Amino acid sequence: MQEKPKVTVSRTRRSDSAAKDFSFTQADVSSANGLASFRTSAWDSFKKLSLPVTTDEAWRRTDLRLLPASDFKIPQDGAFEDLPVVPDYLLKPLTGNQHGGQITLLPGGSQIQLDESLVKKGVVFTDFRTAEKSFRFAQKVNRSNCQSR
Repeated sequence: MQEKPKVTVSRTRRSDSAAKDFSFTQADVSSANGLASFRTSAWDSFKKLSLPVTTDEAWRRTDLRLLPASDFKIPQDGAFEDLPVVPDYLLKPLTGNQHGGQITLLPGGSQIQLDESLVKKGVVFTDFRTAEKSFRFAQKVNRSNCQSR
């Protein structure tokens, strides 16, 4: 008779996780307006959950144990602005002739493109930093629509 393997499920971060060595904390990420509560919630989830391991099916080919977490830093304003522009071939649509919308995150900010027909329909397509600074709707986001399922 074959013995059934014991399965253990943990809801807390593994102690050997690379994330413990990150050099930044929640306090280092400024937040204002309506997104502060979302960032707090995301940070709380990050602290509770463990990083993926190679035994997780979706991560079986990606080993994060050697990730140099202590090298990750939140850049100061103006840092890395001398990096080259994103090459055009990386910005081409994967299918079709054009994107409905595209956000290119850059060290100095972001480039946001949205099809004019979507703009006329009232679609707001932007990055979190711009939403936080420029749009009042950020305070009205329905929290239940933003939680992972």
